[in-house]
Amino acid sequence: MDLDLISLIETTGLKNKEAKIYLALLELGTASASQVAKVAQLKRPTTYLILEELKEGGYVSQTTSKKSKKYQGISPEVILAKKKTDLKNFAEMIPFLQTLQNKSGMRPKISYFTDSEGILNVYEDLNYAKEAFYISSYQKISEHFPQKLSQWTKNYEKNFYKVEAKHLVPNEPAELPFAQQFAKAGQKVRLLPKEKKFDTDLVLTENKLSISSLSDEQPFLVLIESKKLAQSLRPIFEIIWEASQKLE
Repeated sequence: MDLDLISLIETTGLKNKEAKIYLALLELGTASASQVAKVAQLKRPTTYLILEELKEGGYVSQTTSKKSKKYQGISPEVILAKKKTDLKNFAEMIPFLQTLQNKSGMRPKISYFTDSEGILNVYEDLNYAKEAFYISSYQKISEHFPQKLSQWTKNYEKNFYKVEAKHLVPNEPAELPFAQQFAKAGQKVRLLPKEKKFDTDLVLTENKLSISSLSDEQPFLVLIESKKLAQSLRPIFEIIWEASQKLE
């Protein structure tokens, strides 16, 4: 199945296997669990359970005959309309949520993530900031999260992300292809001074600092949410940017 399409469907909130099954249903039209399992390349019992979950979530409808159950995926337009409604409802709640957040005073909010899904959710959220500095070993990110860099650069090329970003990448042979990939996608990229080992990912936005350790088999990420801290660190990132080498 098309990996880009699977990743796209996952952005609606479906997990990987759920996305595969939904795409299989779109391809088949109306089908039995066995037919869906074959196209999605999943085991039938797993497919049946996920189909029932998708039905409860409103992504799949079911028709029953005397012989067997048949399933059909809802139109992508219906999903889009549902997501727009969810976003509208969430947007209306933002003032209330900010009130709750501000009850903690000026103390920064610190979150710690060790699972891959949590780390990727933070990375994806940072792509929607207004502006961002990235100091990253994209080689290490690629080792831990294959295909993600390709997905991000494609989204940059398609202008999905509106963030005004600057990427600082280690000046190492293994990092250069990734630096060129981001530059080709229209991103501002510079090379850090020669560094023997760089296995960290730092991201600074207008109100967040993300610090990831990518050296171990199990990466972790610390997210600090503080506009005051972000503003105080910004000049340091600017100095590093000005001292770095332009990508040729």
